[in-house]
Amino acid sequence: MEIARVLDCSVKDLIEDDVWKVYYDEIVERFQNNPIFKSGKFFSIENLNFLEKLLTGMGIIADITPNNALRTVYIRNKQNMNIPIYFDITLRVHSTCLEVIDLYIYVNREIISERNIKDCLIQAIEIYTKKINVNQIIMYNINGKAPDQFDYLHEDNLLETTYHCDPTIEIDLLKSRGFTLQKSSFFPGLGDTWIKLIKDEIQDEKENNGLIL
Repeated sequence: MEIARVLDCSVKDLIEDDVWKVYYDEIVERFQNNPIFKSGKFFSIENLNFLEKLLTGMGIIADITPNNALRTVYIRNKQNMNIPIYFDITLRVHSTCLEVIDLYIYVNREIISERNIKDCLIQAIEIYTKKINVNQIIMYNINGKAPDQFDYLHEDNLLETTYHCDPTIEIDLLKSRGFTLQKSSFFPGLGDTWIKLIKDEIQDEKENNGLIL
């Protein structure tokens, strides 16, 4: 629980009820005949609770908010909290793919390891992809640009924190986890696309579990 440890509090203290959960039943009723929602319910309340617990188990406290059709989910750090990580991730289901549209992760390097946090978040995305049983992950706009940073002034205590991001770390991690690069000749400004087939890993895990049993 790395972030909770840094803040000297429990993970439970960092979690609040999400407003969208109150309206979940209304969303389900409204979009129950949508083919993608009806067939998969990839961002059901059960699955998003699983994702939330997965992240908090890794020490990452997030606001997880689906759009009103439950086809896209926005994952961001808790607002108004002086924590050593800033992230903004967008997940979208398209056919049999989980698309990662944004993967912005900045950290305070004086407190926390940039590589470790990014590795945890990428692992969480992979685990979630297996949970909802889709075939592959596609990550967009991972281009390995020059390292970046920004300063953020926390309103609660007026302390300024410098957050860093080295995109080459994402590339190293994606390579090590079996993602393959696909460059786009049509949209070079969007950065590179990284793809990983998950169905093969799911099948291997099922076979291994069968052997264990």
